[in-house]
Formats: sequence, structure tokens, C-alpha cells
Amino acid sequence: MAVQGPPKEIQCPECFSINPPGSSFCENCGGTLAEKKGSHSEGSDTEVYQELARTNLLRMRGQHKEAVDACLGVLRRYPSNSTAHTLLGEIHEEQGNLDEALQWYEMAVDLGTASDHDKQKLADLRKKLQDKSKPAASKAQRRAHRDQKKMVMTVLGLAVILIVVAFIAYTVGTNISAENSDGGGGQTAIGAKPGTPSMAKTAGADAVPALAPDDTMVLSMLQTDDELGQRVMTVEVDPRYSLVTVTAMSASGETLQELAVALADHVFTINTSYRIVTVRLVQGNNLVLMADVDQQTLTQTRQSLAPQETLESRWSDILLRIWPDSMKPISAPNQASPGNQGF
Repeated sequence: MAVQGPPKEIQCPECFSINPPGSSFCENCGGTLAEKKGSHSEGSDTEVYQELARTNLLRMRGQHKEAVDACLGVLRRYPSNSTAHTLLGEIHEEQGNLDEALQWYEMAVDLGTASDHDKQKLADLRKKLQDKSKPAASKAQRRAHRDQKKMVMTVLGLAVILIVVAFIAYTVGTNISAENSDGGGGQTAIGAKPGTPSMAKTAGADAVPALAPDDTMVLSMLQTDDELGQRVMTVEVDPRYSLVTVTAMSASGETLQELAVALADHVFTINTSYRIVTVRLVQGNNLVLMADVDQQTLTQTRQSLAPQETLESRWSDILLRIWPDSMKPISAPNQASPGNQGF
């Protein structure tokens, strides 16, 4: 009967420490003590554990060159030892040589005797290399996104500037057009209601309309005549009813009613087809008198003048619908005339 020898001690495949026979877990690191496949083959960890343990100690002390030389010495004698391959991978990984460490881990796994721990080291290193390549790509993506955002902001800024410039140009053009349509400024809109205290410029419906051809012709004929015509500011002709509205300047101290009669007579002299002339007199920026003159009434009054009497002195018989009331004669006659019934 063969005599059995004493049970062998078990070396930890992770930390290479020696554990008592029959141990299932390493007393030093707690790793599983199951033997690798082919553990009794030539060059197994059991045979070279002292060299591997010394090599691992050198690695832990930071003596990486000596540890590499020791591992290579083991592999020259036992090239199929997966633990030596894994240990070389760990040394290179600690030194930052990740690509070289990856090669040693892959060779250890390819031998077919590597432990699950060795396989996990390979998987972890592959993930580390993959994660390391991501920041570079992410950095390029962030740079591209930043450049794209900068371009969008530039385009938006230019668009805002163009909109502001266009708005300013439109506003300036509108103001210039409004000023040009005012006919020189300081003029009351033709047809404004009596009682308007100020002749300041207004916009919209109260603005001075552009002169029609007939208005321009009459205004030109009035202004080229004597000093009286130079007072005329605006003229508006209403061909539907043969009406004319004349706005003129008056001087302080003169009789406004007589000036209104003289202006109306001046208009009837230019064109006898007009039936009624509305006279508007202003001083500065204020409307001071407004009245109507009927051509038929004016003609009848002219025919009834005494030898020393002037047409202007009979203004109370000629002016109709006078504004303001203070300009009316003290005993105002009935100013409605047969010639303007229905006007």
C-alpha cells in the first residue's frame, strides 16, 4: 500500500501568499484558492510561486524595472505561465503604459489558463482605454457646438442690427414726409373748425392736405399780385360748390373785417365763377377771424355804395357767419342771404 505524503500548501493566485492545506480562501487577500487548470503542469504557479511572489513584492515597492526583469526571466523558462503575463500587465498599467499592459493581459487570457480575475483585469483595461478616447471626441464636439453657437449668435446680432437700421430709416422717412406735407409749417389745416386756439402742426386727419392744381393756380395768382396777395398763406378750392377757402396773415392793429372783405374781393376778381369765399385770418399761430363772403351779396353792396363810401367799410353788410362773436357788428343784421340758402 502506497504511503501518501503530507498535503501540499496552497498558493493564492492573486497575492501569491502561502495558505494552509485545504484552505478555500486566502488568509491574506480573501481570494478563492481554487487551483487553475493545468496547475500541476510544468511552469505552473505552484512551481514558480517563490519567483512570482518576489516579483510581486518588487512591484509593490515600486521597483518596476526589476519586477519586469524577474517576470521575463520566468517567461523565458515557462512561456505558458499566465500569471507572469498578468503580472507584467499590472506593472505596465501602473507605469501608465496602457497599450502594452493590454497586450500582456490579452496574452494571459489567450493561454486559456487565466483566472476570472485576470479576465476581469483585461475587461477593465479595455473599458479604461475606451473611456480615455471619449474625452477627446467630446472635446471636439463641444468645440464644434461652441463654434456653431457663436455663429448663430453672430447671425442673430446682424439681423437685429438690420432691423433697427430699417426701423430708424422708416421713422426718419415718415417724419420727413410728414414735415413736407405740412406745406412749410405753422399753417392751420384747411377746413379746421372755428375756435381752434393754436395753429401748431397736427398729424393725421388735421394735417394740411397737398394742394390740388386749382389750389396752386389760385394761390400763385393771389401771391403775385399786390401787397394784399402776399399775405395769403394757403388756398383750397371746392369745385363741387364753387367755394374757396383762403387763409391769410393779418397785422396787429388793423381792422380784420375790412381785410377779410378786401381778400374776398381779390379772389372774386381773379375768378368770377366762385360763389362763396371763406376767409381765415391768423396772427402768429392763432386764428383770429373767420367769415364767409357771398359774391352776389358783395356785388349788390358794391352797387349801393355812396360816392365817398368804400366796399370795406360796409363789411357788416357783406361778411356772413362771422367768428368769433366779438367780431360781429353790435346790431348784427340777419346775415343769411338769398344767394347762399342751403349752403
